[in-house]
Amino acid sequence: MAWSLIPDHVWHGIGITYYPDRWWAVALPAYTLMFLLFFPLLYAAWSMFNTLDLDHLNTMMDAWGTSRRERQRTTMRKKCEKKLHRLNQMKQQPDVANSSDSMSGEEEDVEEDGYSIPEMYDLTLTEINRIYHHQAARDALEAYVREQETARLQR
Repeated sequence: MAWSLIPDHVWHGIGITYYPDRWWAVALPAYTLMFLLFFPLLYAAWSMFNTLDLDHLNTMMDAWGTSRRERQRTTMRKKCEKKLHRLNQMKQQPDVANSSDSMSGEEEDVEEDGYSIPEMYDLTLTEINRIYHHQAARDALEAYVREQETARLQR
């Protein structure tokens, strides 16, 4: 930027004869400013271009998501496998099953006590519609009933 402010004869006196054109002193900041202003818009447009359609199946549930029913099945299968493993241990080593050191059911107590955090799962489209539209229908019905009552009281 200094070359645009200092006169040519000073640069020639120092021995510098080649420097960029003064046009770049205006163009470079202008290009930088325009890039900084348009980058967020271009980034948003690129993101929208790469987003799936709303009616695409992967918008509702992806390959890694699980529904509540699938999560309950896997949890139940894990519990059954643990119980089966514990029963097999008891058959193979009956003295270990009767000792006080064995975990007789602490794992199930932790999962079923009601205070543990439930596992995360995806809501299905049906559940989302039930939550949103059922509440909206109830609100609309309550508003209609209130409106009818006020009309009846005004007569």
